[in-house]
Amino acid sequence: LDQGHGCGDLRDGDLMRGRVTFTALGREHALHFTTNALCALEERSGLSFRAWAEKLQGDLSLRDMRLLFAVGVGVPEDEAGGIIDDVGVVAAGGLIGRAMTAAFGEAEPEAPPEGKPKAAA
Repeated sequence: LDQGHGCGDLRDGDLMRGRVTFTALGREHALHFTTNALCALEERSGLSFRAWAEKLQGDLSLRDMRLLFAVGVGVPEDEAGGIIDDVGVVAAGGLIGRAMTAAFGEAEPEAPPEGKPKAAA
């Protein structure tokens, strides 16, 4: 039974539920940014989710990546580091991006301002 910690019986469509599955250290894992995982991220880092959203738009440190994997997979930080070592740093960054997109969706493009379009010069 999956308690929202990124473990359990994974089926097709997991990406649609905000879960990204991958294989590392010889077994299947799921990276899943649930509300509880994001609260743990805030508690363990001392940063708000808004601050993390800004960090995710820039460069993440290895410590950031390890913490994101720890809370998103539901494992201790040392195991999260081993998972990152196994999949590679670049692939780990891609998994974080996919999992966040799966959890929150793509940013909607901004609507054009209302009013008459300007004539071409």
